[in-house]
Amino acid sequence: MEKKGNKLVGLFNAEAQVLIQIGELRAKGHEEENLYLVAKRDEQIPLLIEHTSVHVDTEDRDNFKGKFIAFLSGEDITKDAFNRMGLDADETDYYFQQVEAGKLLLYTDSLPVIEPERTIPADSKDGHPGEEQKLALHEERLNVEKERVQTGEVQVQKQLVEEDKEIQVPVEREEIVIDRRPVSEGTEAAEDEQVLSPKEAYEKGDAIYIPLSEERLDIGKKKVVREEIVIGKRKVKDVQVINETVRRETADIEENGTVHKTEKP
Repeated sequence: MEKKGNKLVGLFNAEAQVLIQIGELRAKGHEEENLYLVAKRDEQIPLLIEHTSVHVDTEDRDNFKGKFIAFLSGEDITKDAFNRMGLDADETDYYFQQVEAGKLLLYTDSLPVIEPERTIPADSKDGHPGEEQKLALHEERLNVEKERVQTGEVQVQKQLVEEDKEIQVPVEREEIVIDRRPVSEGTEAAEDEQVLSPKEAYEKGDAIYIPLSEERLDIGKKKVVREEIVIGKRKVKDVQVINETVRRETADIEENGTVHKTEKP
């Protein structure tokens, strides 16, 4: 934290950093009741609100919301949360903008309290003092939030593709067959084994007309369903490994002189 006159001021990015700083200030003799914290929203500092006695100013609190709105309108008397720090106008505006950007501001203008020497009362038993002093130890814990983002897009559309097809279709056609048969002298020509009907052959004058026919292809196209494409989505669960460094407080007990100590299980 930065010392400004008789005040200590610090900006922090996370609640865990503020908890560690409060622990260090308590170790130096500062009382939590003399510490002030300014944040944008309560949701940034749930542990500080619930487990400490630090004075808190945020937009979510009635005693700060009106000041916040009035501050934006330019009234000097609305900077109460920052004016308590006794800073000049430029510094006040700077710290206010930092809090607006999501920073946590911790400050105090009180001197550390000197703790009296602790003595073991005469009526204590087994070396245990009649009163106990508690020191809260804090630690950082990872807070992971998930956000759904679009990573891709699938677009399915139809396009017309042309290709050549070759198929073989059997067809029939008629052709004329001319069979020349010699007739021996003195014998009559044999009767035709096959006699054509009038539709198949007819005479006109001295000529015989035989119509010939054939099959011709009539090609057409029709559209049929060849296949179906079904498109859907499914959720796949993966596990992502997060490696982060967290800090925690431990108690460092320093003994001077003769100390009678009993460890509780």
